[in-house]
Amino acid sequence: MNAELPQVFLAHSSEDHVKVGRLAYDLRRRGIPVWYDEWELRVGDSLHDKIEHGIRSSGYLMVVLSPHSVESPWVKKELNAALSMELEKRQLFVIPALIAECEAPLFLKDKMYADFRSDYAKGLDQVLARLLPEGTVSTMLKNVDSLELHLLPAFTNGELVQEYDLNRIMQAINSVEHRIGLDLTRFRLMKKGQIVAASHINQLLAPIDRIRLNLGLAVKWQHHPIAPLQMYTSAHLNEIYGSVNEAIRRLVSS
Repeated sequence: MNAELPQVFLAHSSEDHVKVGRLAYDLRRRGIPVWYDEWELRVGDSLHDKIEHGIRSSGYLMVVLSPHSVESPWVKKELNAALSMELEKRQLFVIPALIAECEAPLFLKDKMYADFRSDYAKGLDQVLARLLPEGTVSTMLKNVDSLELHLLPAFTNGELVQEYDLNRIMQAINSVEHRIGLDLTRFRLMKKGQIVAASHINQLLAPIDRIRLNLGLAVKWQHHPIAPLQMYTSAHLNEIYGSVNEAIRRLVSS
């Protein structure tokens, strides 16, 4: 994590945790320190103390705007604290990030916001342009290492497929898409503990084939989806991992 970059505190509603979790991950993997409640809070913590410390130790408070967050008492408290600091000490700056149509608080209406509603990648670029030093963003998007295109690990025979494994593939697919200039696939990240179904695995196949076609690799999955009630195994995931890894290796070696 880059110690020279100021920390970003994410103020959001728990109802939006899927989208906010993706944003937190995308910021952190670009070296930006992030205060995200799901990473910071533990059982028994004082919410007031932890949140106050998180805000005071941050250089930015990004308020994620949605119908849920504008009605959230906690988000209102966090935003009011941040705006007070911004006005009094100029030590923290508030960045609105709009993820769904809503009525923004009056005192945010004069601020430019990052718009994630129809194009996540565009909203993320707007945020990065503010958070990263000038000229960093365009360079970073062309750099494979900065996008953390790590090879995915293989499954052992009979290993249980979990939601974490599919989310990891989705993030790898989006990283490759971003690197080669394709529109990002709008995956719906799986919730913790959610049972993996054939439909979840099948949603990975088309974007993998699109990547492979773009990189001049053979298309594998176009006519081979997993039937809804078919038993999928670790072998299915290993084939998918192998397809993504082949694309990553092609990128790294090019």
